[in-house]
Amino acid sequence: MVWVVVFLSVAALVGLQSFSLRRQPVLHTTSVVLTWLVTAGMLGALVSFSEPFGTFGAKVSSDPVELVLERLSEIYPGPIWEPCERLESMSAAG
Repeated sequence: MVWVVVFLSVAALVGLQSFSLRRQPVLHTTSVVLTWLVTAGMLGALVSFSEPFGTFGAKVSSDPVELVLERLSEIYPGPIWEPCERLESMSAAG
């Protein structure tokens, strides 16, 4: 759903640019091309950050995250660190 909103917003922006700059072809072309390039860059960044443990873009190793969680469970003991049945069932199903 978010991607639909992003694409519709970009299409509206390019449409408004095309409408307002239709009498200046060089500026119109430059503006539309730069808008699409900047949008492609932003979407690429969003895609790379949406999968932080993937192989493309921003990468976060899971080892430091696990070490931090282990350290926090030692500092703040309690029932919150017990295994979650819902997550276990989701990982078993997936």
